[in-house]
Amino acid sequence: MNPVRVGILGTGGIVRAFHLPALVADPRARPVALGNLHPASLEALAREYGIEKTYLDFERLARDPEIDAVVNALPNFLHAPVSILMLQAGKHVLCEKPMATTATEARAMVAAADAAGRTLMVAHVWRSHPQVRWLRDVVASGRLGKVFKVKAHAVVAGRGPPLDSWFVQPEFAGGGALADVGIHSIDLISFLFGDRLEPVNVSARLGNYFQRLAVEDTADVRVEFDGGLVAEIEAGWFHCHAQAPHGAIELFGTEG
Repeated sequence: MNPVRVGILGTGGIVRAFHLPALVADPRARPVALGNLHPASLEALAREYGIEKTYLDFERLARDPEIDAVVNALPNFLHAPVSILMLQAGKHVLCEKPMATTATEARAMVAAADAAGRTLMVAHVWRSHPQVRWLRDVVASGRLGKVFKVKAHAVVAGRGPPLDSWFVQPEFAGGGALADVGIHSIDLISFLFGDRLEPVNVSARLGNYFQRLAVEDTADVRVEFDGGLVAEIEAGWFHCHAQAPHGAIELFGTEG
């Protein structure tokens, strides 16, 4: 079986530290092209990994017949339009989280994947963690009885995104700590219950307590689901203290 030929969009830390090293190490895939809006970082990364094809024009990359799939690790506001472009061109897409900046955009991405007959996947990596899969099996087994409450914690202590980066600009990021780290908790809760949860009421409080930003550095969210489950989600950057490791989750049931 020939390896999947992959084009990578973006040159940020998630590409340099995770996507590219993983693709290089996996014999089932081969990175063949890079794309980005900034030529300097694009050419530097291409030289580092010996990737010959580089694109500043995403439409040209989409038309490249020697690319089977694309990793979209561009800023959040480009997740939907560029993923849709790639899907319509016949590429499979792995899109970084958050999936999009609005629910309407996310639905359009799903529709584009269905119409093209291509796979669209969002890079919610916690779903693949052995402990998360173990916990999902515990929930499905009924050992906890009826789970009525979930507490999820995605707070980063002592650090956050660079203060001059697109992560803290609402027009590019679509949100702050909740969209960046809290989205992992939101997706994790859905995954643990088989992606069948239906929210009936959502309330949230956003704040800036640690940095002067145009997006929130702190978010507290309460979601009530059909069937009685209540989820409490904490997300934050730059906090001076985190009461649990980043990514902790607790489930409370009638039996445990």
